[in-house]
Amino acid sequence: MQLLTLYTIGHSDRTLTELTALLRDAGITCVVDVRAQPASSRHPQFNMEPLRAALTADGIIYHWAGRQLGGQRVARPDSPHHSLP
Repeated sequence: MQLLTLYTIGHSDRTLTELTALLRDAGITCVVDVRAQPASSRHPQFNMEPLRAALTADGIIYHWAGRQLGGQRVARPDSPHHSLP
């Protein structure tokens, strides 16, 4: 059985160009997006469709697996942690 190496990366506040360059330079050919909600109001360039388009244009396969792998916790009413506005 051949072992595969799995890499992880976060988009942070990078541009799409910066992200695709990092992936390309590392020899990444496929990205599996595990976010349950593949959208960001603060960084809309990383919403599903713009991200898919940028990766595809750079020859990188995009696959969303958020339903299967993404987490969606239920917040407790007394939790001190809140989402950013």
